[in-house]
Amino acid sequence: MIAVDTNVVVTLLVREDDPAHGRVKELFVQSFIYIAPTVLLEAEWVIRSRYKWLRPHVLRALADLLAMPNVQTEIWAGKAIAWASSGLDLADALHFAGSESAESFYTFDRDLIRKGRALDGGLSFFEAPDL
Repeated sequence: MIAVDTNVVVTLLVREDDPAHGRVKELFVQSFIYIAPTVLLEAEWVIRSRYKWLRPHVLRALADLLAMPNVQTEIWAGKAIAWASSGLDLADALHFAGSESAESFYTFDRDLIRKGRALDGGLSFFEAPDL
């Protein structure tokens, strides 16, 4: 298995005119690839900010990438992409999905609590106590 960095994912998804695109595409076809959730987060940000893709298009591209039979990530990362496609910020979705083994999630962000409670993730969301 090969782990890839954000620049490899971005080259595959966006930079078809890059001379490295063909090599990256071949790598994704011929190898088992691991993509860390942090790479997904950074790729979403880079593609939106630098290449000006709309958020739904970026999330669809990432979901399609994770659907490739030879591409793996953490099981919960796919759920985070789906939650982000429903309107949640990808970073928050990754925080929530990656916290599934916890019983609760504390934050000072009331809007985030409201959105988190609407998810089907099994977590209880609470406003963090004053520290």
